[in-house]
Amino acid sequence: MIDLAPLILQGLGYGFLAGITIGPFLGYVVNVVLTRGWQRSLPLISVPLVVDTPIIVIFLNVLNELPEYILDVMSVVGGTFVLWLGWNTWRDNRRARRQQEGPVTSSANKSQPAPDGSLISLRGIYLRGLLVNALNPAPYLFWSTISGPLLLDGIREGGVGYAFAFLVAYYVVFLSLILALMIVIERIGELNESMNRYMLPVTIVLMIVLGLGLVAVGVIDLMSYFGRSSVL
Repeated sequence: MIDLAPLILQGLGYGFLAGITIGPFLGYVVNVVLTRGWQRSLPLISVPLVVDTPIIVIFLNVLNELPEYILDVMSVVGGTFVLWLGWNTWRDNRRARRQQEGPVTSSANKSQPAPDGSLISLRGIYLRGLLVNALNPAPYLFWSTISGPLLLDGIREGGVGYAFAFLVAYYVVFLSLILALMIVIERIGELNESMNRYMLPVTIVLMIVLGLGLVAVGVIDLMSYFGRSSVL
């Protein structure tokens, strides 16, 4: 029987890596904090857990049976969606700056409609976060190639409790780091409003770069896959 402590330590370690790895979802979280404020961003903490649960329950059993190119297609679709979010944020920000005449509103007004008059509901913000994470192939790869075997080993050697301990350790660290990121970004915006204005374009550029990266990787892998298929 494997020791529980090493399994928990691995869960803590992978949770820490997930929390500090910049990806489309974390870029979206920062963007929402900057444009919509703390209250509208808080529900996003649960997005990784909601997206990962069906992956852990279902995809660990069927992912290896799916065609190799499925994740590549998801990469292209997910990257395109992230690009759309970046463009949409840039467009709304540009409209807001054109219409804004007085001083920048305080952080207390972030929960109000955006300066361009639009109001994305909490449900809309959350659904976008779900799509950003669900269309990113990284969670599928992570749970099928890295953490999936750890969970299976834990169940086989120590029972469901071992796997549950790994998941608790992983998500406690991962989700806590997301919460910490939200607090830091919100605090920076409150202390220095000009810094807030500078950070928003940075997040837009980040989302565009990440989206282009996902699309490029997916297209290259698809070309390689179908190139091999045509040769065979």
